[in-house]
Amino acid sequence: MKKGYLWNSGIFLLSIPVFFEELKKYQPHLSAAFGSASVPEYAKLASISIDYGLPEPSKKVAVVPHDAEGNVGTAECLSARDSYVQAPGKHVGMIGVDNLVVVDTADALLICDKRHTEQVKDLIHRYKKRDDPVTRFHRQVHRPWGLYTVLEDAKGYKIKRMTVKPNRKLSLQLHHHRSEHWVVVSGDGGNRTQR
Repeated sequence: MKKGYLWNSGIFLLSIPVFFEELKKYQPHLSAAFGSASVPEYAKLASISIDYGLPEPSKKVAVVPHDAEGNVGTAECLSARDSYVQAPGKHVGMIGVDNLVVVDTADALLICDKRHTEQVKDLIHRYKKRDDPVTRFHRQVHRPWGLYTVLEDAKGYKIKRMTVKPNRKLSLQLHHHRSEHWVVVSGDGGNRTQR
């Protein structure tokens, strides 16, 4: 690899709504052809590669590099090939494995063979079938006033880290059967009665 450059492998991942949104913005003549009531005559459309037509002008582009063994993500790999790892904040070591997808979030850990990624929906269906809270609630929750992350949740207590946006307030609540303790780590705390 030339220093300072990444080789374009020609593999693009994007959602259908984002594709059409960017197409409308940067290649409006092609977008209009897709939106036409009649079947477009593709032979009459301008011949333009996706590389030149969308990723070059778009501001919604990210490049994911891989090592010489085809591994993508933040992992130390020994005798590991063609795997994808997404585990923010964790040191991941992979030894002697091939074609794995490893995704670690605050809520769940997924490890699967690349050839079976389409079965993720079936796995989620199993969790939903038994009404597992992981399909309804996430550890990080966004609110109009900011966000909170559940750090620990056990019988008898719950610990959250909260971030309140400037000039915002939390709703006033009164609890008869639990005790709350607040520690302001940064900021002045404002009017703490407005929780």
